[in-house]
Amino acid sequence: MDAAAPLASAVGRWHDFYLLTGTAAATLMGLLFVGLSLHLDEIAGEGRAHIKVIARDAFASFLIVLFVSLLMLAPALRPRPLDTALLGLGVVRVLQIAFGLRRSLADGGRGREFSRGYVVARVLMPLFGGAMMALAGATLLRGNAEDGLAELMLACVLLIGDATRCAWDLMVRVGRMLRHPGAGAGPRR
Repeated sequence: MDAAAPLASAVGRWHDFYLLTGTAAATLMGLLFVGLSLHLDEIAGEGRAHIKVIARDAFASFLIVLFVSLLMLAPALRPRPLDTALLGLGVVRVLQIAFGLRRSLADGGRGREFSRGYVVARVLMPLFGGAMMALAGATLLRGNAEDGLAELMLACVLLIGDATRCAWDLMVRVGRMLRHPGAGAGPRR
């Protein structure tokens, strides 16, 4: 019996989920790109590094969900490439978040634009999403398709939720900057 058969059977039941998450991630990423490009001066301006960080985080989470959806919808899905790709994507996302948190907290726990509470809140969802994705890859690597796919579903939900939260945060911050030039766009926490 083909080693990919149990995985292919389990993945087939998740087809609609990955079709929807991939479509949502691609659409929302495109809207974010258009929205950011319309206000490029405000985003790329001097002293706006915090805005760029939020935009980069939103794009990263949307892109990872899109990659996962593409992997899951690929014909002739093979276990080993899928397992290692998911494990790798999860580890990369966790490392991105860890390094970003380290940079944000380097200034005695309070970045110029972000309070400690704000940074921790921004970190939890993508950190858990990346960790769940790595766990899903490891679970699939051990041959447990059902549990691995359930963990992957949770990872995708967390990452798309994080990206949407980032996009909302960007919209509010840029709106504040446009409404009150010079007032800054830092959090009010």
